[in-house]
Amino acid sequence: MTTGASIAIPTVSHAFREAISAAPARHSAATLAAVELEEWHRWWKTRGAQELRMLLMTHWDPIGVNGIPEAADEYDSYLGGLAEKLREGAGARGVCEYLSEIQTERMELPATPDELTDVGERVADWYAVEMQG
Repeated sequence: MTTGASIAIPTVSHAFREAISAAPARHSAATLAAVELEEWHRWWKTRGAQELRMLLMTHWDPIGVNGIPEAADEYDSYLGGLAEKLREGAGARGVCEYLSEIQTERMELPATPDELTDVGERVADWYAVEMQG
């Protein structure tokens, strides 16, 4: 048995595990519980940003850097804008439109909202479950 530095494995929520799985659940905006802004910021700092980062890297990753440790923060500059849209009530279609805009206008890579349906649904479903908590 060898001893050495242990690797920290981040704790993820049930909603994240559900969003990352092959068959995410569907939740309507009407089922979301009201979350106070201070509580929302606490959630975002402790878990939300990390989980959204992993969702985008796993299911969006338009430049193909998933699995490269040095690129783990590649999409972080888009997290805040996407979180704001989700907080304002954007659903799957809004997520798809936002990511499509980033991909085509900032990255100059082809994309349409329809091509991003899977990631949009996963992100919206994950967020809906998180806000029910």
